[in-house]
Amino acid sequence: MLRGSEWIKADFHIHTLGTKKNDQFLERESDIFFNIFFKKAYENKVKIIGITDYFNIKNYEIAKKELDKLKKDNTISNEEKEFYKEILLIPNIELRIAPVTGKKRLINIHCLFSPNRLSELSDHFFSEMKCGNHKMTETGIIELGRTYLEDSNNKEEMYKKGIEVFFVNIEDLEKAKNYFKDDLLIGVSNSSCDGVSGIKGHEEFYNKEYGSIEEIQRRIYSISDFIFSANPNDREYFLGKKNGLEEVEKRCKGVKACFHGSDAHKEDKLFKPENSRYCWVKCEPTFEGIKQVIQEPEDRVIIQENKPDDKKNYNIIDSVNFQDDNGDEIRVYFNQNLNTIIGGKSTGKSLLLKNIVNFIDEKQLIDKIETENFLRLSNFKVEWKDKIEDGKRNVEYIPQTYLNRLLNSKNKESEIDKTAEKIMKQDDNRKENLEELNKTIKNKEKEIHSIIDKYFDIKEKIEKFEEALNLIGSKNIIEKEIEDLNTKLKILQDNNGINEIDIGTLNKIKNEIDENKNKISKNEEETEKIRLLKNNNCIFDTNYLEKVKSLENKAINEIIKNTEDKLKTILLELEKNLIEKQNILLEEKDKLTKELKPYNDKIKNKEEIEKIENSLSKEKEKITKIEFIENEIKIENINKEKYNQEIINIFENYKKIYDTEL
Repeated sequence: MLRGSEWIKADFHIHTLGTKKNDQFLERESDIFFNIFFKKAYENKVKIIGITDYFNIKNYEIAKKELDKLKKDNTISNEEKEFYKEILLIPNIELRIAPVTGKKRLINIHCLFSPNRLSELSDHFFSEMKCGNHKMTETGIIELGRTYLEDSNNKEEMYKKGIEVFFVNIEDLEKAKNYFKDDLLIGVSNSSCDGVSGIKGHEEFYNKEYGSIEEIQRRIYSISDFIFSANPNDREYFLGKKNGLEEVEKRCKGVKACFHGSDAHKEDKLFKPENSRYCWVKCEPTFEGIKQVIQEPEDRVIIQENKPDDKKNYNIIDSVNFQDDNGDEIRVYFNQNLNTIIGGKSTGKSLLLKNIVNFIDEKQLIDKIETENFLRLSNFKVEWKDKIEDGKRNVEYIPQTYLNRLLNSKNKESEIDKTAEKIMKQDDNRKENLEELNKTIKNKEKEIHSIIDKYFDIKEKIEKFEEALNLIGSKNIIEKEIEDLNTKLKILQDNNGINEIDIGTLNKIKNEIDENKNKISKNEEETEKIRLLKNNNCIFDTNYLEKVKSLENKAINEIIKNTEDKLKTILLELEKNLIEKQNILLEEKDKLTKELKPYNDKIKNKEEIEKIENSLSKEKEKITKIEFIENEIKIENINKEKYNQEIINIFENYKKIYDTEL
């Protein structure tokens, strides 16, 4: 199924049954475990999987065999089987490299190999990587473990100890990179615990053995193709957006992609990264696709919960189907973003587009003079992403020569009317009748124009309404989208332990908070008004007061002063009451906020729920608009029919006059 680059989920760091460290998987039967494993990959729609283990690829080989079985399993649905066929498995060999971090941990390094080069790993990777004199083979790791467990003859214990203490050096890793080139992608952790950023302290040791801390970090970053980090700040830094491209170029030899994985060591963590920080990559599920992501990290990889640039299913063409001349079914898959049809002259590019537009909106072909010499492909069908069989949707079709035709078109003036009039005027009687008829027509022209203008105004209004409806979309498709959104919303709410009673209580508290907010706002306005009045030294109209004071009457002046003092006292009392009321409202606000908190805590996917609720609101608004427009069209069609009948009556009247006069 080729669609070009799409946003897909990737889990570059995931362990499986039998992982050499911290194996917490409960299911111990390999075939059952991998059925669970790949079922979870299907449920979470993860198409790129980095099967991870320490210093070997045995678990990758087991996983690949189990996946190959599932691709042929007829007991599962075709959809699930097709999904498994698209999965890319990559061996991710997890290593540790000196020096240690400030937390006394070796730095984690991951080596992702192209599946096409696995036959070379034994001679050119495992045998070349060494810890002291011990090779990174099973025998070498056992020998290393024996040096720590001199009293033990248990090879399993020695191998386990060897895994625990084995580490590689930068020089050997650089040699491996030089040999495998781009078929080896190296990723380094950037955490403070087991990552490059944790190289702090021990300056004396580092300077003696490796050079400065900055030089050690530069060598590790330079050899790396990507960074293992879900930290948004790391992404900004390694894209050169935080401290500039110059620093990243100098320190890391260019910008780096940030990848992430679930690092699962037990079933309930499979394909479930912490805080739902899924790794989304825009590529085909191939090793070459991942290499392209590394070349364009800003545009092709992001770590977040939801799919980037997600579009409504009812706006996406999933595929087109038709039969060729041999009767074989042809299916062309579409990308949800840009699709480009490439081919030589007369290879069917325009033909395919015409068939698509003809299926969706035949009127556009007619309007744009595209029905001549148009070959309809056999059993042609457009399938939408939402799976609803509704041919007509909103599309805009611009044929190859359409704009040229618009620019070059000219209106040719017809001479038929002028010729007919000249012939009629050759007979004196008919000439007199024609002139009388013209007078009659002129007398009614205003009435005709008025009615026709009204008719076409209404016609234009209806067309605009219909265009608006077309832009909004099909009512039944939007209703299906609302149904799907409600289903998603219910699943999210159910999964987060919130029930109908909780939702009712939650909504009640939210309403009370809104009311409280309005009361606080209104109270603040009243308080501000009183403060303005209180600070005003004059309660009377200024001009009137000046005239009264000019009388220089002691009694009047005393009345004015007493009145102002009393009013200020009253205003002070009012202000005091409003401040007390405001304090009560603020206490109520705090109380409501505390009451709201436990309900919000229940909603782990709050942002996603709010996003769906927002989408629901918008889709419901569309339905409201559609129903309003449909009603307006109904009213305007009645008016249009009324004016249409008036126009018919007028022209029938003209015909009578014409028949009588001529």
